[in-house]
Amino acid sequence: MAKSHLISALVSKRSELRGDIIYYKELARLADEKLAIIDQAIRIFKPNYKFGNTKPVNKHKNRYFSNGEAVLLLDTLRNLNRSANTSEIIISKKGFEFGNDFEKETFQK
Repeated sequence: MAKSHLISALVSKRSELRGDIIYYKELARLADEKLAIIDQAIRIFKPNYKFGNTKPVNKHKNRYFSNGEAVLLLDTLRNLNRSANTSEIIISKKGFEFGNDFEKETFQK
């Protein structure tokens, strides 16, 4: 027999995820509309422009790691014979310096 608090928590999480899906679908729809407007503007100036030649820009880059650099952490953890704080390993390997505790907490998140 399922516990009511478990069902309640699952229903709550489901509702939250469903809200996220609705929000991001609307965001995607608005982005598609803006893209169509820009495409129309390009066609005004160059009617035969080939849109397949443009490469999408990734706006969500990790500001702490370049591509493939997260492997540094995994390699270090594999070679350690003890437990370690991953944030401290990354900070020492990459030489990060934070001006205040807020910056360090943000990094650790």
